[in-house]
Amino acid sequence: SSLRDGFAEYLNRAIVNGILAAQWGIGVGLTLHLQTPEGKQEYRVVGVGTDYLNAKIPTAYIAHADLARDFHETSDLMLLIDLDPKANAQAVRAEIETLVQRYPAFDVLDYESFRQFQLNAMEQSLTILYLLLIAFAVPMVIGLTSTLLINVLERAREIGVLRAVGAARSPVARIVIAESMLLSALGIVFGIPTGLWLGYTRVGLFQTAGFVLPYRFPAVGIALVAWVGLGIGGVGAWLPAWRAARLDILATLRYE
Repeated sequence: SSLRDGFAEYLNRAIVNGILAAQWGIGVGLTLHLQTPEGKQEYRVVGVGTDYLNAKIPTAYIAHADLARDFHETSDLMLLIDLDPKANAQAVRAEIETLVQRYPAFDVLDYESFRQFQLNAMEQSLTILYLLLIAFAVPMVIGLTSTLLINVLERAREIGVLRAVGAARSPVARIVIAESMLLSALGIVFGIPTGLWLGYTRVGLFQTAGFVLPYRFPAVGIALVAWVGLGIGGVGAWLPAWRAARLDILATLRYE
């Protein structure tokens, strides 16, 4: 009863995270219906907030007294300790670790260690993403090269005519390179707006989940993508351009 009296002002109230609020279409002041061992219970939503650990899971937060009364659950999953700035952090940690030895299910983790662990995980994810982008670029170059080589073979007679009327090798090679750069430019023109739309949408989804992230136009990223895209076009055109510039004039004129 003393526990209930201490939390009386919080009973039958809940805080929901952004995902749950979006999925169920609820907000502050509305009623949340939860199925419990004691039957369906109503909780008034008093806030929408996001916990980093539950950001991807629809979650409702209720008072310990409500949890014990309606769900018959009194065990603790996590305990947060706000350390006094004047306290000795090492001494406090040593004392907590001694206390936690009696509870094998719990681990002691300080903020900096947890933060560094999360940063390392994100950096590893970004590294994997960059490796995947490089892996995707290789077949793109191969596909572009194959397409241009086929075009060169199909237009061998036209190239032979150009060479026969006095065209040098370098202009013929530049024609193939220009075609490759045009294909790359078309991919960039259609790809960048699509990427911008997806990025803007993703930021909006984060905000729906409770993370307030301002959208920043990626001007540097767009310039980098355009430069890399044109570079891929140049690399893919090198072999077809070399092949077109060195076609035998007599053999191409006889080509049917």
